[in-house]
Amino acid sequence: MAFLSKLGNILKQTNAKGSLSTSPSLFQAIRCMSSSKLFIGGEESSSRKFCCMEYGILPSTFSPMARHLRSIVTALESTLERKAQLYAEEPLKYIFLMNNCHYMVQKVKTSELRHFFGDEWIRKHIASYQHNVTDYERATWSSVLSLLKDNSKDSVSTSRDRCRLFCLAFDDVYKNQTRWSVPDPELRDDLHISTSVKVVQSYRGFLARNADRIGEKHVRYTCEDIESLLLDLFECLPSPRSLRSSRRRW
Repeated sequence: MAFLSKLGNILKQTNAKGSLSTSPSLFQAIRCMSSSKLFIGGEESSSRKFCCMEYGILPSTFSPMARHLRSIVTALESTLERKAQLYAEEPLKYIFLMNNCHYMVQKVKTSELRHFFGDEWIRKHIASYQHNVTDYERATWSSVLSLLKDNSKDSVSTSRDRCRLFCLAFDDVYKNQTRWSVPDPELRDDLHISTSVKVVQSYRGFLARNADRIGEKHVRYTCEDIESLLLDLFECLPSPRSLRSSRRRW
């Protein structure tokens, strides 16, 4: 009962202060758990039944301890989903979920918890945070990159305007998302690479198609500028670098 009480307090304390709101104390509590009495009277809890259905595993195929731990994490995930909905910015919601899901996967993979959760759980949750990455990129970059789409009827002034509007939209993303955090270095690098591939390639293609109409003096950022600035995202910078240093004259 002491463990369940402690878990309840952990879940209550899980909040939406920022994308760093993982729950390391949850896994520390699980590691320290010594009680083998899982549920009073040995009754099957609704969360435990849900866990069995969710992962396609019959209750008889894993131990009572494993069922208990899975039901605990299912409760935690439900709490995180609710907390994510509190973010006003849609992309930050996906960063929050991605950080937390990745954290859980890493803790399970690198500890004795792997025995209780299994490889199927790990695979499903890797797919889950990868889906969060896709959702983040869609929510952040779809409207920005739409400014770079081909339009053979563009005039010189329209092409220049689209280049200018793209750079302004990029500035907004940069100023906002350099304050966000993806604490895990490997996950952050993967996100940088994935974002850079999409954004830099789209921008490079746009400049190549419209170079004659835009003119070099109207190109605010080079592709190298964009690639360099993208590396600052998710670094939780207290004061991002001045964009003036990367700007060319309009």
